[in-house]
This record gives sequence, structure tokens and C-alpha cells, in this order.
Amino acid sequence: MSTNDEVKVDMPPENDENELDTSPQEHDDEIARDTATASEYESSSQEKVMSLLDQTVRNTTTASDNEISEEIVHTKILLPHEDQAGTSKPAGSSEKEILGDGTSLPQEDQIDDLKITEDLKKLYIYARDGKWDQAYREIFKRHPKNSKYLTAGISDNRDIALHVAVAENHPKFVNNLVECMTKEDLDIKNNEGNTAFFLAAESGILVNSAMNMYEKNKDLPSIPGKGERYPIYVAAYHGHKEMTEFLYKVKVEGSLEEKAINKLLKNKTLSEFFEDFKSLRRLVLKDDWDKAYEDFLKENKMYSIATISDRGNTALHIAVVANSSKFVRRLGKYMQKEDLAIKNRDGNTAFYLAALSGRVELAKLMFKKNDELPKIRGSNKKKMLPIHAAAEQDHKQMVEFLYTVSEKHLEEGDVYPLLRSLICMTDLSGKHALHS
Repeated sequence: MSTNDEVKVDMPPENDENELDTSPQEHDDEIARDTATASEYESSSQEKVMSLLDQTVRNTTTASDNEISEEIVHTKILLPHEDQAGTSKPAGSSEKEILGDGTSLPQEDQIDDLKITEDLKKLYIYARDGKWDQAYREIFKRHPKNSKYLTAGISDNRDIALHVAVAENHPKFVNNLVECMTKEDLDIKNNEGNTAFFLAAESGILVNSAMNMYEKNKDLPSIPGKGERYPIYVAAYHGHKEMTEFLYKVKVEGSLEEKAINKLLKNKTLSEFFEDFKSLRRLVLKDDWDKAYEDFLKENKMYSIATISDRGNTALHIAVVANSSKFVRRLGKYMQKEDLAIKNRDGNTAFYLAALSGRVELAKLMFKKNDELPKIRGSNKKKMLPIHAAAEQDHKQMVEFLYTVSEKHLEEGDVYPLLRSLICMTDLSGKHALHS
């Protein structure tokens, strides 16, 4: 490829209306306005917050740029020369051996290897945060086609950049990668056995991106993921109506994926199938646990984790913003640890919504089931941790609780935005917490 060649990628804006449902939802909007209710706090609460802040600053002032790997918590970077198990190919292979013990390679090669490792770490961060422009310039050097970084494993789960960008719902990043990748590249699975297309079907958000992947590789709907489940099955199972309708249109008659979806539908039409999710949503809004359990949850675990609103909220999301501790407590019995990490179309977990609205009791219930929830960031441009979201909304008791379980997840870039929020935190009398 000539050095003057530029890869041109035609991309819709990040907030493309076809990707994100922006239609108003009567009940969801009503609940959302109720997510910042005030509660009374003792003056000692303010002192605790500032004490925690002081400790946070002390603990993070020694952070250095060398700790960038901590941002990818326990992530092992797998270089392009490594196999699926993460073990290096033996010396003498056609590709240059990378990351040896440091004694068999010339010093300049070791420097190159460290550069590749750092590039892969950066690529993970850029894919996670949806920063395509930075990845395009710094990692792909403005020539992403045929780049080894397109198919390199960048996490301990052997995710490539496309997996990460899909999982974090970044349509611009995803579509640009797809434009540069080959049909065979899209077949790549991570260690869980999932293609990026499967993850898109499971999340149900990036419908346009899934269509783009399908246009390049029409075999993708027939490639099963974890548990030998097909993309159309997981899309329907999680209540993703638009994604399911797309996959239903492109399914092959008589195929295994068609048999899988028919088994799930149980002789219902797609419209009838998705009407059940709307009915469950209404019951959650009414706080009618008994009927919700008898009509849906008792019958099938699917209803405890499925999307039941156009904003992508699960029953747990809706129960949190409706402040129903009974629903949250009882739903937890039906959900696996990983189910509590499900994000809505806005990219937020139910735990994040609890932090945002100051529902301390609900946050503690969910944390008891999954202690990894405090490190899952929200979807806004700041990519805030739950503790930062709570601080911005003046939820002092939530901040105190979250600090005890979030300190290890705070990165250097989190500290000063959190500091500003805590300084501006006000008590009920309108005084700044710092001076109260």
C-alpha cells in the first residue's frame, strides 16, 4: 500500500438515531425524573466524605504513567504472534519472535516489542472508550487496512478491538473497524467462543453495525457463540426486538438457528413474544411482584434479564429507578452474578442508576451479589465510575458506601473530577460541604 493511500470510512455520527432509540417513553421518563429524590444527612456525613477525599488524593498522588496496565484490570495482552492459549510460537517460526526472556533478542528488538505491547494496551483503552480518531492516528498510523492490530488479542479473554468496541457500544469505532477487516477477520472468536457479531446480537443495541458486519460476512448469523446458542436466539432471549427482527429476516430456512428461535417462540409470532415483555414492564412499574412472578418469572429465567423497555432497561433497571427494594431483592435470586452487569441502551448498569439516584439500600443489595459492579463505568462522555456519579448528584451517604468498595478502582484521571464534585457537594442548607 502506498504511503499516500488513505483509508476512507463513511460513518454515521456516534449518536445515530438508527443506533439509539430516542423516542420518548412515558413511564421511563416519569421514573427518570424521580431518580434524584432528596434525603436528610447528618453533618458528620460531610466530614466523612471529606476525610475519604483526603485519603483518596494521598493514595493516588504516587501514580505514574507506567501504571497504564492497571486500567485494564488484570488484562494480559496477547500479541499477534501468540496462539489462542496465549503461548508464544516456538523460535524459528516465520514471524518474528516477540517477548522472549530478554536474553535471546537484541536490545533494539526488545524496544520494538515493548512498543507493540504498549500499543495494544492503548488500543484496548481507545476501543473501550470509543476513541477512533486516536486509534486511527496513533495505532493504525492512518493505514488500518491489513494492520496486524486488527486481529490482535488485546485482553485476557482474547478479545480483539472489534469485540471490545461492540461490547462498549461504540458504533463509529465498530463500523470503521468492519470497513477495514476481511470477511475472515469477522469470524474471529474470543476465549468464550463468541464473535463480535454474536456480542452485537446479545447486546441488541448496534443493529446498524450488525447489518454492516452481515453485509461483509453473511455466515455470521449461523456461527454459534457460548453455550452453542445462535445470535438470533440470544437477541430474542434478551428482549431485543429490532435486532431479532433483523436476524429473523436473514435467517436461512431449515437452518439450526431457525430451529433455535422457533423453539424459543413456542408457536408465538414475534409480536406476541415481545408483547409479554411489555406486560412485565407494566407490572414492575406497579410494584406488583406476585403477579410478575406468577405470570413470567416463575416460568422462565429469561424474563429476569430481558430488555423490557425501548430504552433497553431490564426489570432490575426499572425496579431500581422505581425504588422497589422488594423487586430488587427478589430478582437477585433469579439472576447470576454476571446478569447484574447488564447495561441498558444508555450503557448503564442498574447499579450505576442506583448510585446516580442515591439508592444506597439497593446498591448494597446488588453489591452483595456482584462485588465487581462499582468498577463498571457509566455511558456519559466522562465515563464516570458510580462513585463519581453519586458525588455529582450530592448523594453523600452513597459516596461514603461506594468509597469503601471503589478505592481500588480509582484511576489517576478519576481523582480530580471527583475532588471537584465533592467540593461542590452541598448540604440541605445550601452550604458547601467543604465549609459546613
